[in-house]
Parts: sequence; C-alpha cells; structure tokens
Amino acid sequence: MTTTVSLRLPEDLKKQATDVFNEYGLDWSSAMRMILTQVVSENAIPVNLSRYSDISPTMKSNIEKSLQEYKIGDYKTADSVDELFEELDKD
Repeated sequence: MTTTVSLRLPEDLKKQATDVFNEYGLDWSSAMRMILTQVVSENAIPVNLSRYSDISPTMKSNIEKSLQEYKIGDYKTADSVDELFEELDKD
C-alpha cells in the first residue's frame, strides 16, 4: 500500500533540490523514499539540526546526556499525560 504526501515549499528550494536529486539520478519520490527509509532505519533525522538553531552549551550538554540515558535504556515511559505529570512531580 502506498500513500501520497503533499508538500509546500519555496519554488527555488524545489528547483535546487531537484537539481541535486537529478545529479544522483533520482526523482522526488525516490529521494524522499530514501530519506524516509534512513529516518526509520536510524531512528534519527538525517540533518544536523544544531546548525539551524542556537543551542546553549548547557542545553546541548543536557541533550547529549539525555540521549546517552536513552541509548542505555535509562528512561521511563507513561501511558497517559496524567501518569507523565505524576512521574515528573516525583523528580
């Protein structure tokens, strides 16, 4: 089963991206499928997001610490928003 995705973006961005895709012999569908497959297989966004925002060194350190905790399984889950807030209140 397939689905159709609609996307709004500036014309010049589409043109530039199309030019890059074409250099690799890709059309939009193939390129998007490859990107989304990478997102799923790596469970990550294949873009350096830090380049697009100003993150303080403290915030970056906290994010890295949280990612390490996640990777080793040191995290809790909640089945509802109420349960989440109860857990947050405990800390």
